[in-house]
Amino acid sequence: MGPAQKNALNAIAAIGLCCWLLACSGNPAGVPASDANRPGKPQDTVPIQPISMKHFDIARYEQQIKADPHYEGFAPDKDHYVWEHYRLDPDYLDEGYDKALVAGYVQANEDRKEAIKEVFQFDREGRLQSTATYFSTSLEIGIWRRWNERGQLVTETDKDKSYPFALPQVLDFARQKGADLRTTGTVKRRYDSALKQYVWLLSWVVDYKKETYQQSYLLDGISGKVLQQERGPAPVLYQ
Repeated sequence: MGPAQKNALNAIAAIGLCCWLLACSGNPAGVPASDANRPGKPQDTVPIQPISMKHFDIARYEQQIKADPHYEGFAPDKDHYVWEHYRLDPDYLDEGYDKALVAGYVQANEDRKEAIKEVFQFDREGRLQSTATYFSTSLEIGIWRRWNERGQLVTETDKDKSYPFALPQVLDFARQKGADLRTTGTVKRRYDSALKQYVWLLSWVVDYKKETYQQSYLLDGISGKVLQQERGPAPVLYQ
């Protein structure tokens, strides 16, 4: 795996670890410190339910990386890719796979058609530690879970709870405006302190009759109502 791919997946794993640390802080479980005191902030956690455990197949991975030191995953079909890599103890330099120095493993199942990535983090014995789901490159969605060292499910955080106007509806809104946000543009969401509500922020570049511009929308996270819309200059890359 190249340094860029390893850095990207390690960054994703680090995000999951940060979420775990926040959950263990003095704030309510699953609520970031910046959200804890917001009026009307719902608790972004769901009741813990039994879930079948997933294990990382270390023996298969070692066969693959022994046959090809640059192994980074496989494609089960044309629309999916499974990324796999090991995580080293931070005290060691990456000089090739050595199980004795491995801190854990990461597997990311990418649905390229839908722009969804499920990330599984495992310990050095292949036991599941955490799961996370992203849309596009960094939008946190779905239920995030973390297990302790005994394999007990300790947290479940619903990343979508504050947004009843859900991602599929956002994608449909953009599609009706002529944009497929699975392949173009950006999708973000956050708490807007000025509006005192959760909002979606959408933008994409429009190329229409020799005119190129960036179209942006601010949507109510609950109803999907358009709160603001703006047409501005396209990024330099598109000009």
